[in-house]
Amino acid sequence: MVSQGTLSFNQQSPAAYLGFYLTFVAMSSDHSFPHWAIARNPVAVSSQVFLSDVVTLLEKQRTKLTLHDSASYLDKNLDFPEALSAAAIRELHGKACADCVVVTDDDRQVLGILTTQDLMQMGADSVSFWHTQLKDLVNTPALVLREEYLKDLATAYDFLQNHRASYVPVIGEDGSLTGLLSDECLRQGLIFQRFSSATGSSDLGMERLTEVLDVLADRENALSKIIGQIYSSSDLPEVLDTTVSEMRRLLGCDRVIIYELRPDLSGLVVAESIIPKGRSFLHTEVHDPCIVPEWLEPYRQGRVRIVSDIREAAMSMCHQELLTGLDIRAKLMVPIVVNEKLWGLMISSYQDVPRQWKSD
Repeated sequence: MVSQGTLSFNQQSPAAYLGFYLTFVAMSSDHSFPHWAIARNPVAVSSQVFLSDVVTLLEKQRTKLTLHDSASYLDKNLDFPEALSAAAIRELHGKACADCVVVTDDDRQVLGILTTQDLMQMGADSVSFWHTQLKDLVNTPALVLREEYLKDLATAYDFLQNHRASYVPVIGEDGSLTGLLSDECLRQGLIFQRFSSATGSSDLGMERLTEVLDVLADRENALSKIIGQIYSSSDLPEVLDTTVSEMRRLLGCDRVIIYELRPDLSGLVVAESIIPKGRSFLHTEVHDPCIVPEWLEPYRQGRVRIVSDIREAAMSMCHQELLTGLDIRAKLMVPIVVNEKLWGLMISSYQDVPRQWKSD
């Protein structure tokens, strides 16, 4: 259940840096939200202060963090998973509270948030830090989350990603500021949570855990890069090239292609990333006589096709011959659906050897 109101702002005014809209989200899940993920006592400032005061305050916060004095941002009475120690979470909270300030009124009602990235942009735009008050920048209502509605890490993280927010203030039942969520802390907690669910245990050797977290973080970074490319570019070929390149690097496979389907069920390879000595099929016309509309319908609905070895899989001879001709021995095929229509397919493949794909 989501209720929200949008607020436009004058792009010619300093307030253009901080356009916020109010969103209260009731998140439903079978998992309980780990409240250690909320940074307590975030830095709150009045809308009457000047930008120069914010710069000084954040410098003090960074000094405090350097001195490893970040204990005040964490509820010490909470339990923590072994791999995410209280010290590690305190550091994440400390970094968040040294990178932004929450703007509130006298009753601690949230008016907005200001990050160091905002300050850098305003400096580049020659905004006067000594003559500009925060009230001249903040448009209310602000983007916030009600603490009572927080249910799980994944939904909270998706919320921040969907709103392209690094930080979101958390408020209590009376609307007053109670904490701060950061995408980095949510991401780290989510990575650990997913790994624990996959292994059925949180009791892990630190060396093994570090290795797995590095792999999962690499996956998150690759997906973030693809999403960032989609947001920042209107050039479809550039977006597709970034996608196949990042996916092949991530999976370590021989080739990743994006195949655009046509109404007659033929298609064209419109993007490709391939190992140096591989045979390229970029811009190749492909027509599989075995494909019929009924075969494609499950993919339009989101089916993912996993084939560890085409020589062992249940498939028609003509389709197997097509895959062999495309140098595909094992494949992972993901549909690309646009406006409920099957636009095309992304196929990651190995050329000469079978591949036991893992569900994650």
